[in-house]
Amino acid sequence: MLVQFLKEHPLGEVFDAPFDVVLSTYDVVEPDLVYLSNERASLLTEKNLPGPPDLVVEILSPDTSRRDLGIKRDLYERAGVLEYWTIDPDRDELTVCRRIDDHFGVPELL
Repeated sequence: MLVQFLKEHPLGEVFDAPFDVVLSTYDVVEPDLVYLSNERASLLTEKNLPGPPDLVVEILSPDTSRRDLGIKRDLYERAGVLEYWTIDPDRDELTVCRRIDDHFGVPELL
């Protein structure tokens, strides 16, 4: 749905795994989906995105959910990601964390 929306409204680009996002010298992640707005497209290199994207989407699985909801969420928050979505296919749930100042606000279950 996101890709279709961007075809109709070319506001940026979506990248899917494998796609490296370099958040610091020591923190390189490979989210399931990344959205980068046209305004921030200049950050993109041929190899990766060196800096926080506008949106990160992680699809939860039994093997990754604890890491996605803990370590990676905190990392995205510290790095300045504007929105962090988690999709739980087992529960058919989407949770959205939006940046408020320097942190994520209360997660919204959609």
